[in-house]
Amino acid sequence: MRRLLLAITPLLALPLLGLPAWIALHRSDLPAVDDADMRLQPRDVAPEDDAFHWFGAAGDAVSWSDDTDVFALLRALRNGEETEVGSVAELARENTEAFRLLERGLSAPDIRIPAFSLDPGAYDTVGVLLPLQALVRIAADEALLAARRGPTSESIERALLGMRIGRKLGSAREIQMLELMVAATAQRTSLGAMVDLAARGHLGREDLAFLARRLGELRWDEKAWERAWAAEYRFVERSLSEVFDAPQPGDAGNQEQSLPGRMAGWLPDDYRFHRNRTLSLLADEYRILQANSHRDCALSEPAATEMTLLDAKPTLGLALRNLLTPNYAGRVAVRAGVPNLWRFDTRRCHLETQIALVQGLLATAAYHSEQGRLPDRLDDLVPTYLDAVPRDRFDGQPLRWSPESGVLYSIGADLIDRGPPPEPALSNEAVPSVHVPSGRMPARAS
Repeated sequence: MRRLLLAITPLLALPLLGLPAWIALHRSDLPAVDDADMRLQPRDVAPEDDAFHWFGAAGDAVSWSDDTDVFALLRALRNGEETEVGSVAELARENTEAFRLLERGLSAPDIRIPAFSLDPGAYDTVGVLLPLQALVRIAADEALLAARRGPTSESIERALLGMRIGRKLGSAREIQMLELMVAATAQRTSLGAMVDLAARGHLGREDLAFLARRLGELRWDEKAWERAWAAEYRFVERSLSEVFDAPQPGDAGNQEQSLPGRMAGWLPDDYRFHRNRTLSLLADEYRILQANSHRDCALSEPAATEMTLLDAKPTLGLALRNLLTPNYAGRVAVRAGVPNLWRFDTRRCHLETQIALVQGLLATAAYHSEQGRLPDRLDDLVPTYLDAVPRDRFDGQPLRWSPESGVLYSIGADLIDRGPPPEPALSNEAVPSVHVPSGRMPARAS
């Protein structure tokens, strides 16, 4: 027994002797934060050339009578209540100036969105955008109202208003994820309006074909998501930097300490926390999200390996590994400072698939209007109505089409094709889908 103890003692001592050397080799931080590609140079845009300036003016001009329940009114119109028609038309007239200013913004050559901040008194970018959503809803339902009398070029353009606003916002270099989500809401409102127009048989073949192609033009380019992730990184980086650098009351007396100074434990603070390495890791997380914005959801990359270790099932070995890994506290800070942003990637695929579905719906309805029957395959829509069959952004394959049920659908986020859903809905989170109407389409009004 004594010989066994003598034999294994050096082996047990090796980790204890090697640990100080390991710590000494990994106490140095990076000389600087590796995030140059995530930063933008500040720029100025003249107010008359800035779409966001005009959007703010349009939002300020939005008005309606105090006794008008706007959204109840619009819901009533969507339910087909004819008695509300006059009220909706009046509501649109009340906002003529707001619509004019909004169109001025949409025609502006540039757009600059002020940086979002939680600081009191900071510019409220979302507050500027929210009133525009009311205009989008009014425009969508006004288009539905006008189409009852026969669609016109003006009513068709009104139905597209939310898509146009979203496209303009998505072109901004400074757009952040929260603002992009507001833009997505505007686009979904327009998509819903076009589904309503098609379902109620208000559009003829020419209008359906025009809208199908126009939707393709009003999609966000993939750079919009890339820009949004870069701007989101800058916002979170500023927030974390303030936490890292802000002095806090120490445990003893009135001594102030920075974040590394507040770390208890037997490992050196400059081993457990590296400021620049932490922010570089944060940038890496956002680079992965940027890269995913160019992919279908099925091909999206997971989070960085260093971060997945924190999310793995806890075990004693993993706990020791995390504890002894350099910059452990920094990785914990990044995980706390970056909530589950990966859900936005799913929302991206959902929105882009919704646009594809509405494109397919309009093109298929146009085909039916001309041929008197639904197509057997979506390939029959190319090239007369579409340049290519719209793709499902969840798996990158063409949208699924069931001519028997007249349902166009997506495979959904779980990537399991269960066939067309019994109750198709564009807003269905699990399986976005639309039903293609097969009634006769009216002639377009002159």
